[in-house]
Formats: sequence, C-alpha cells, structure tokens
Amino acid sequence: MPFSELLFIYCFLPFTLILYYIGNSSTYKNLILLLASLLFYAWAEPIYVFIFMATASIDFFLAIAMQKNHSRAKFFLWISLFMNLGLLLSFKYLPFLLSIFNLSYLVTSNEWWVPLGLSFYTFKVLSYQIDVYYEKIDAETSYFHFLVYVFLFQNIMAGPITRYMDIQPQIAKRSFQIIQFLQGLQRFGIGLFKKVWIADVFASISTQFITPQNQYASILGLWFGVISFALQIYFDFSGYSDMAIGLGKCMGLDFKENFQYPFVAKSTSEFWRRWHISLSSWFNDYVFLPLNLHLRNYGKLGLVMSIVVTFSLSGFWHGAGWNYILWGTFFGLTISIEILFLKKYLDKWALLGHIYLLSAIILSMTLFYFTDINQWILFWYQATDFNHLPLYNEFLLWALQENLFLIILAVLASTPIFYQLIQRLERFSWKFTYAMMTLTALFFIFWATTGLVNQTYKAFLYFQF
Repeated sequence: MPFSELLFIYCFLPFTLILYYIGNSSTYKNLILLLASLLFYAWAEPIYVFIFMATASIDFFLAIAMQKNHSRAKFFLWISLFMNLGLLLSFKYLPFLLSIFNLSYLVTSNEWWVPLGLSFYTFKVLSYQIDVYYEKIDAETSYFHFLVYVFLFQNIMAGPITRYMDIQPQIAKRSFQIIQFLQGLQRFGIGLFKKVWIADVFASISTQFITPQNQYASILGLWFGVISFALQIYFDFSGYSDMAIGLGKCMGLDFKENFQYPFVAKSTSEFWRRWHISLSSWFNDYVFLPLNLHLRNYGKLGLVMSIVVTFSLSGFWHGAGWNYILWGTFFGLTISIEILFLKKYLDKWALLGHIYLLSAIILSMTLFYFTDINQWILFWYQATDFNHLPLYNEFLLWALQENLFLIILAVLASTPIFYQLIQRLERFSWKFTYAMMTLTALFFIFWATTGLVNQTYKAFLYFQF
C-alpha cells in the first residue's frame, strides 16, 4: 500500500489519523501506530511480517542481554549480525552470489521474492544493536516501544533510516501540536506532487530516450534520457522522504531530513552529504569510521581504501548486480581523488565544481540505470557514435517543447529557491504563510489524485532496494 496509492490516501491514512487522535495517552497512540504499521506492511507482505516480527523479538532480547552481560556482549552482537545480515544476503543477494559461481540453476527468478523494505529494516535494527553494544544508548526495556520503532509505517518501506537514539524520546511521550500537524500535511502534499507529476512523468520520458537502438535515438536524446532518469530518481526518492517525514509529523514524530538539494553541490563528497543523508551517515558511522580506524597506519592509502570499500558496499546495498557495485566504486574513487588533490581547485572555482558534479552524476546514472553491463556498454557506444547517429532530431525537439514547463519546474525545485521564498514569507507573516502552504498542499493532493486516477500506477523506485 504505497503512499501514492488512492487506497492509502483516502482510506488508510484518514482512518488511522481519526483513531490515532481519539485517545490522548501516549500508550494508546503507540498502540494505534503499531497496529496501523503492522497492517500497512502485512498488506504488501502478509507472510514476511511474521519473519520481521520474529527477528525483531530476538533482537530485542539480544540487546537486553548485551547490556546485562558485558563479558558476552560481543557474542550477542555477532548473533544479531549473523541473523540480520544472513536474512538480507539470503533474500536479496543469493541469486547474484550463486550466479558468480555458475550456480544460477539452483534458483529461478520466478520463484524468488525479496521482502519490501528489507534493506531499510535491516539497517535500522543493526544501528540499534551496534549503538547498544558501544553503550551509546541503553537497551529498550519496553518490547512494545521497540516494536513501534521497528515497524513505523512511515519509513519501513524506503526510509529514511531512523536511529533509535533519535526517535526513542518521541515514542515514549508526545503530544498533539497543530503547527506540527500542518507541517506534516504540507510535506506530504509536496512529496505526493513530486512523485506523481514530476518523477512519474520523467520516468516515461527516460524510457523513451535512454534505451539504445530505439528508432528515435540521437546523441543528445540519449543523454537527455539519462538526465531525465537522474531527475526521476531524485524526485521519486525525495518525494517519498517528504511524504514519510510529513506522515511522521502528522503523528507527532520528527524524522531527520534525508535530502538537502544535492544537485547544488560542488563536489561528489558534498553531494553525498546532501543525498540520502540517512544512508550516507549510516555507512559513515558503521562502516567507514571503524574501517578507517583499522587502516589508519597506512596513511592516505588506508583512507582511500576505506572510502572505496565503503562506497562499493553502499552500491551493493542498492542492488544485487555488478552495475551497482561499479556505481558505488565510481563515487568512492571520485571522492578519494577530491580528498587527495582536487578539492582545493573545486573550492576555488565554484562554477567549475558544480559543472564537474553534474557531469559525475550524469555519468554515474548510466551505471545505475543499466543492470545489464552489456546494455551499459552498448549505451556508451551509441551515445558517442557521431558517425551513425544524428546529434539531435525532431523527436527530441518535440519532447523538449512538450515538457518545457516540467523541465523548468524540476530544475527550480532541485534548488532551495522555493524554500527561501517561503522563509521570506514567514518573516512577513507566518500565519498567512502556513495558511497558504496548507491550501497549496491540499491542492497538490487533489491534483495528484487526478493524475493517479488517469495514469498507470508506478511504484516508488527505491522500493526495489
């Protein structure tokens, strides 16, 4: 039941909010939130919800055991790591790992299913266990509160990845605030608009242009397809994050931001501080920092190795394929080069840094799009084949003309210009601004509804991760 489905918007969400605000106590609200979250996930994965419930229960008791028995804490942590990473590897990566050893015949594609949100669930639980082990937080003694955290329907499918230390006080106690509720409604409406009227439209455009050997292919057309795909990913995932953050606020929960206008960055390292922030910070805290600590004696070589390994694993997290590993490795190498010598030039010439960053994003997106390496090679061959393909054609000009408003809107929405405008309006009159933003959000929801009624449903792209 994705957020952009009419059943969710007009049945599940209103009914849940009504039940949620009937009672005043935090216990009652958490009960409704947990039941709604279990129903939400079971709607998509009726069987796997029991597996998640079982592993979450084991993790709850393992964390308590870690805190009570320090001498065996590492043993309990290893049990949790083995269980959770074992499930992740088994469900998501087993067919790929078998293919490496020419054992693909053991598993056929039509009998393999990856539970939705498995990667996000795994990282959420592992962050809790590792933080308990290193005594950054106390183990939760309320099984009820722990399940609420694990199954929060706002972010169980596709993030943001929340840390328990950030959400625990809010689960324990929260109260209704109209301003927070209106902020949530506004974020939800903006995110829904991003998904339906920007991401989904760019999805249709990218499939028409990015595929090699199509009858309308041109050099610039192929690259326009890549740019469209990059915009699709950004507005699809940032739109989902907006909706998740908004839904959290509607229920008194504040999640950290997951995107901060990454396309305005001037280097790939800055880009990753702005893009999928919850995942970047997870890999930084639980992979890069421990790895770099172990390799610190190797100096710059150890630093580069830590960065490349971390980003390669980050790429592998996105999908079971060589293209994802290469995609992550690409960013690991570019960030390493920046740290070694390029950063001082990028800082000095901001425009050059921005052009460099956008070029790196466009190049990397070809790896992210083509899961088949042979198709990726074919794309590169055609995208640089000036002898057999025209630079542009009438189909490209027609598409640019037809989608000119969308392209301008997407470019502007990729920058902080609208946010800065709202801030200025708030300084003039915050009441007027909130009223205007709320009405705009309601209009966005209505407008998105018309789009959902008239178009074929497109799932959130990041559900596959």
